[in-house]
Amino acid sequence: MERLGWKHRLTDILDPVDVLPQAGQGAIAVQCRADDEVTRALLSAIDDPDSHRAVRAERSVLAGLGGSCTVPVGAWAETVSGSPELRVHGLVASGDGRVVIRMSRGGDDPELVGAEVAHALLIDGGGSGIDGFDEAAALSDRSASGRE
Repeated sequence: MERLGWKHRLTDILDPVDVLPQAGQGAIAVQCRADDEVTRALLSAIDDPDSHRAVRAERSVLAGLGGSCTVPVGAWAETVSGSPELRVHGLVASGDGRVVIRMSRGGDDPELVGAEVAHALLIDGGGSGIDGFDEAAALSDRSASGRE
């Protein structure tokens, strides 16, 4: 809305921490062949490093949750101003919305901190008890203990 010059049309702005989006929501991705160095170099000019790291962390949360599309999940990563640290927020919920579990973690490694959030949601927060997360919790538990 800001880029379109329509911010004045808004009556409320939702904070992403309050209403967590799905992992990677709003990100624009461009792909090319891994062996196409010329195109990769051209694309690197438009890659935003902070956004790229945030999406990697968010996708790591989703992967740690088993990528389930049977229950509500959300993940949002933000950079900590003036720091290489990311703050990653995650959410799992029951299908009926009666159980909502939120966890956040911080760290420098996008994949690691995303995996930590997924583990915290499933194991520490009890999300593994929500229907649909049993398998994801088992995968997260094996990954955290290095048995994958």
